[in-house]
Amino acid sequence: VDHYRNGVRVMSEYDTDCDGRPNVYKYFARKANGSTHLDRKERDTNGDGNIDYWERFDVDGQVIRTARDTDGDGKMDVREE
Repeated sequence: VDHYRNGVRVMSEYDTDCDGRPNVYKYFARKANGSTHLDRKERDTNGDGNIDYWERFDVDGQVIRTARDTDGDGKMDVREE
């Protein structure tokens, strides 16, 4: 499912494990030239309905930061840059 604001895609939801619920969320941001790029991705990797893995991207699509919630409290416990 794609979400738009003022005709521009700002977020997409994916159900990658086919259980009927989205478990991957992609958020988009505008570049200086007006086009969009993937800004961050959030995932529920264990199927409990809570985000437990985050990725942050630069304007060229390269991962610049990741984080994980290892204890299930919804907060980032491990961060890597």
